[in-house]
Amino acid sequence: MTKPLNAVIVFVLLCCAVFFGCDNTKLTPIPEHGVILAFGDNVTVGVGADSSHSYHSTLSTLNFRV
Repeated sequence: MTKPLNAVIVFVLLCCAVFFGCDNTKLTPIPEHGVILAFGDNVTVGVGADSSHSYHSTLSTLNFRV
């Protein structure tokens, strides 16, 4: 493919991503006793970070549970 055609394809894909990614979806709040499951790698665990700055600790404060 030629460079101008590649640019058009990238532009169209970008426009689609912006158009379809910016909807008005409302998220349902997590119930008071709801459970959030966090799993992952060293970033999730917070290797090298103080336990008060781990992902789990930050998530619990965002959910107003300490």
